[in-house]
Amino acid sequence: MGSACAPRDPSADRRDRMCEALRPTGRIPLCKLRGFDTRLRARLGRVGITRCDQLIAAVGRAGLDRLARLLGVPVADLRTLVQRADLARIRGLGAGFGSLLERLGVCDSATLAAADPHELHARIAAFNGAERWCRRSPTPGEVADWVVQARRLAAVPPEPR
Repeated sequence: MGSACAPRDPSADRRDRMCEALRPTGRIPLCKLRGFDTRLRARLGRVGITRCDQLIAAVGRAGLDRLARLLGVPVADLRTLVQRADLARIRGLGAGFGSLLERLGVCDSATLAAADPHELHARIAAFNGAERWCRRSPTPGEVADWVVQARRLAAVPPEPR
């Protein structure tokens, strides 16, 4: 058993960072999503759906139309929430950049995965420069990282509950 004052192994720091980078990203509470209606939140909670990964899995099992009927909500409202939950799985893509991508028509990880990072960055920079949607525009590296993450999400099947 090691002492609390023992020097930390530098390789342990690297392992910790690698484990954090590989951590599942969909376990975000739905209440963190922008524009989340409290009525819809209550209905989802009644059926045990409180996180982004649970919502995405439920839509995968039941289908969007069927889940919307079960919850008694418009399909369009549920679709918007599912798309935001999908994008919330991308690290570094907060509410501001997420809403900026939505304005540019990038509403889910499949669309993001299909994007050319350089072209998307140019569109984001032009839009944000004209509209000042976000305090700053993302860097080319950030946009490229989002696209890589989206491509990995598309290649990995959703986790079971």
